[in-house]
Amino acid sequence: SVRSRALTIAPAEVAHRSASVGHLGVIAIETGRTITWDPATETLIGDPVAERLLSSAYRKPYQVPA
Repeated sequence: SVRSRALTIAPAEVAHRSASVGHLGVIAIETGRTITWDPATETLIGDPVAERLLSSAYRKPYQVPA
């Protein structure tokens, strides 16, 4: 799909939502507690420690555009 620009087998949104479940499971295991996920805002509710595990710092000079 990168070379041909054809559509992928699964839409990117489906892949993103599918991978999110695994990432959230790892966060729950690492924190040792139940987490509450808000799929609309893609945030963890009421757990700032677990929320920090959703992303990591980028190496310089890389950054996500605002």
